[in-house]
Amino acid sequence: FRTLQYNVQYRVPGYIEWLGGEDPRIAYGQYRQQLQLIQHYRPHGARFALKDPTHSVFVDTILELFPKARFVFTHRDPATTMSSLCSLYAYTRALFSDDVAPHALGPELLHSYIPASLEAALEKVDALPSGRVAHMRHVDVRRDPIGTMAQAYRDLGMELSEPARAAMEAMIDAEDQKARSIHVHSPEGFGLSADEIRERLAGYCQRFDL
Repeated sequence: FRTLQYNVQYRVPGYIEWLGGEDPRIAYGQYRQQLQLIQHYRPHGARFALKDPTHSVFVDTILELFPKARFVFTHRDPATTMSSLCSLYAYTRALFSDDVAPHALGPELLHSYIPASLEAALEKVDALPSGRVAHMRHVDVRRDPIGTMAQAYRDLGMELSEPARAAMEAMIDAEDQKARSIHVHSPEGFGLSADEIRERLAGYCQRFDL
């Protein structure tokens, strides 16, 4: 019951307030047990790559329960990110409610825990020793996916193996052949402006040249 997913599905401000007072180690402790069970059946101690933006809200807890964890942050123009996030919220909440106001979503999210959590997460991982954190800009991933990934490996004290490189190249080639629908969204559609979003996260934009 302790998950930010409910905030995506429903507009229940009291839930976020309640969740902020709960001990995240309870949920992450259960998560660790699940991963340990899966790890038991994984050969040769293969690493997990666990992708979830909400992990950035709980960096302290992750470091406590997964002391060897390494972090990969991807960075994108926050105006695009916030607009996309609003679109996700609007679509998901519409599955559970017929009273979703898109123009109220933007201010709700921009002034929520999300920007502050990002800033706090970066401050925490900045204190980690070398080899524990990699940062990648979305624009660099699009421009040079293999080179950017290889640099991330080096930042984490590893080297991108030739088999892994070949597998990535094959995946990229396969994806390039697929037809894609375009996800159309804009800050204005959710009661915001790009300038307003970038101003709220000005330090973040400046640091990563977004």
